[in-house]
Amino acid sequence: ILSMPLETQTRIFVDFNNTALYSPLCYVPQSLAITVFRLFDASVPTLFYAARAFTMLFWIGLIFISIRMTPVCKWLFCLLALLPMSLSINSSVSADVMTNGICFLFISVILNSRLKKNLDRKRILLIAVLVFFLPLLKSIYITLSLLLLILPYKELSSLRVRIAVCLLLFVATILPFLAWTFVIKDMYLTYEEYNPDFRHKAALVEGVDPNKQLNQMKQHRPIFFRMIRRSTYRLAKYHVPGYVGVFGWSDVKPPKWFSYTLFSFIVFVALSEFDPRYRISWRTRTFFGVTFFVTLSAVF
Repeated sequence: ILSMPLETQTRIFVDFNNTALYSPLCYVPQSLAITVFRLFDASVPTLFYAARAFTMLFWIGLIFISIRMTPVCKWLFCLLALLPMSLSINSSVSADVMTNGICFLFISVILNSRLKKNLDRKRILLIAVLVFFLPLLKSIYITLSLLLLILPYKELSSLRVRIAVCLLLFVATILPFLAWTFVIKDMYLTYEEYNPDFRHKAALVEGVDPNKQLNQMKQHRPIFFRMIRRSTYRLAKYHVPGYVGVFGWSDVKPPKWFSYTLFSFIVFVALSEFDPRYRISWRTRTFFGVTFFVTLSAVF
């Protein structure tokens, strides 16, 4: 099997649902590894494992930089990166590898800029690039751009410079979000629209249409609050264990007590980790809390 050659002329259609909604940016590390190894006529398994290995190394590099850069919560970053689910996902060729790594890096840069009062030209450019990537990796993570509001704009030299930086970051955030939303707006298919030969394997439910659901919530407000209640229940019952330690396609699950204990430990580390050199104001804590719950609500 390891010597199986890559037959580029032999192609068949394979249904891989949801991937059309991801931008090519999600697959940069994997694509680089495969491109390089194809130059040496590597076999199919070699290409696959090379992509996994390079993607894992790429993610480790992003996490290393993030931990080095953040002035606080270094152990929390380390713990989140070492969660069983995290290690499983980020050692694969999943699109989530790039997304997770950039989110870690973005949050660490924001913390560094805020607590060290650093907002020089290079830092502004780095933040602009990262916030440009976020909605391209996953549109929903545009919510993390709320953290831009806690940057130390007072460190900039003048009001004109502050306005210019704010406009730059606003454009860097909203432009890719609107562009990619426009590109994929007609790509999502309901169960009824999906190819009948493949839809039984897709992550779709018969009779479910997100656009109709959204319109119904707009017309009937109580439904919206009912949805929030049910999502909160599902968060505690399904997503907490899934975030901590479910492997594969939810087919390998540790005991629930393990998942909830580990999640409680994450909360404990987040609340107890303290560095006397840096004082995190309540305003900063509030912004992070609001951003967390907004992002959580948007995802679930």
